[in-house]
Amino acid sequence: ARVMGEDPADIRVRSPKHLWGSCHPVKKVLHFNWKIVMAPLAVIDYVVVHELSHIQAPNHSQRFWARVKQFSPDYKSHQNWLKQNSHQFVLTLG
Repeated sequence: ARVMGEDPADIRVRSPKHLWGSCHPVKKVLHFNWKIVMAPLAVIDYVVVHELSHIQAPNHSQRFWARVKQFSPDYKSHQNWLKQNSHQFVLTLG
């Protein structure tokens, strides 16, 4: 957040079924799916950059993607990694 010049008001961890993260741009509240911790650090960084970028650009406009690319130049490969591997994010107990 510091590198991007953002100051989120709150960060929350949740268990959504289909989202890795979300952002309430007015309140500057970021939500992250706890399962993202099973991804490589570069992919986690991309998800964080993605959500932080929504503070400045609340939609998926060209401005938004330019900001994501500025801080995560390989974002497309990270998106693809999530699509191809996220089905493996399963926690088994016992």
